[in-house]
Amino acid sequence: MSRSKECIQNALEKNPFAPLWQVIYSYLKREIITLRLAPGDKLMESRIALAMDVSRSPVKRALEQLTMEGLVEEDETGKPRVSPITKQDLQHLACARLEIDGQSAKVAAKRITPADLAEMERLLNQFKVYTDDFSFYRFAVLDDQFHGIIYKACGNPYLQSMYAVIRPGLLRYRYYSMAVYPNKEELFKSTYICHGAIYYAMKHHLSEVARTEVQQDAARMPDTIALIPNTMNYDIFKELDNSEISL
Repeated sequence: MSRSKECIQNALEKNPFAPLWQVIYSYLKREIITLRLAPGDKLMESRIALAMDVSRSPVKRALEQLTMEGLVEEDETGKPRVSPITKQDLQHLACARLEIDGQSAKVAAKRITPADLAEMERLLNQFKVYTDDFSFYRFAVLDDQFHGIIYKACGNPYLQSMYAVIRPGLLRYRYYSMAVYPNKEELFKSTYICHGAIYYAMKHHLSEVARTEVQQDAARMPDTIALIPNTMNYDIFKELDNSEISL
């Protein structure tokens, strides 16, 4: 049995009432975000349907939804493929993140709950124990979960909606950048320090400090983008366990 077929069957067993196209969409989205499906990979409806043992109709709808979200595009022949990751796209993403991250943190600091702070502290404690040989994809998951708490705590549906738009791109960026960063130990350490300052501001309900610290964290993104090579071997992502990514 193919991996994709097994994943689809497992998802349907957990939620037998889920529309098939949504199950396929979630599977493909996770594969794209975690780079198991690399930028530029062709997405042939017939091949995907055959591997999953489903008809082409739900696959087509899933690909249409992914196209609307910018994770899939049409190539020069009109066939779907995974959207590329370009430095220009990442720079646009960094600009958007800088603005909404800061405002969300400012609002969240005023209303964050003890339960959210406890979860934030738990994640922070996991950040500090990792070294260069730690799996970078797990670190990316922690980073995503940490910032997700801030957006949850802010309680602003418009900020949350804007974050939902950029989150898939941010996840791809986190996987991509952490895989190629030349000194992962340095990256992990600096991330822990930045997130510790964010947690302190949240814990003490310091709104302006929280906004500043989150924006300083986001402001590191352009420097990281500059270190990303123009070409990359995506084979390292093929065997990763991406089940921890919650979409």
